[in-house]
Amino acid sequence: GADAGESVGTETGTGEPQDTTADSEEMSGAESDTDVIFDVSDTKNPVSVTFEETRNETKADDGKVIFTSSAQKPVVSIDGAADIAEKINADITKYYDTFSYDETLSMAEEDYAASLGEDGWDFLGYSTDISAKVTRMDDTVISFQITAYDFTGGAHGNYGSIARNYSTKTGE
Repeated sequence: GADAGESVGTETGTGEPQDTTADSEEMSGAESDTDVIFDVSDTKNPVSVTFEETRNETKADDGKVIFTSSAQKPVVSIDGAADIAEKINADITKYYDTFSYDETLSMAEEDYAASLGEDGWDFLGYSTDISAKVTRMDDTVISFQITAYDFTGGAHGNYGSIARNYSTKTGE
């Protein structure tokens, strides 16, 4: 499957695992673009997801890139239930608003300025990246794994993942 950070588009399906007993001829050469496989042969899933992607880059006065950010936010659509989809999307947006890009940018500006001082060092630009992938999507539940990566100097960045699960019947 594709890396969640690269996955863009719409996913639809019934949520049932694909029948792996199919003829090997039918399966040869076919690769999924996502980590989620759905059998769409029986019914059309009323639930679909697209991903809204944003990318930003901040440079210091001398042109050095000191901070980059990217976010991949799922946007849910439910045929015949726009109000429920909007409730889910509002909650996802509220969650994404908890990420503090301004705080990380401020740290990057301060640390870059300090790196130019007498005891300076090679500054590596800071970054915050948020990606999402669908882990379940059917006519009753939609689930996402949302992963955040922050690099604010040091030997390596930090990862964290959280699951968001919603009823496609109530939006809860």
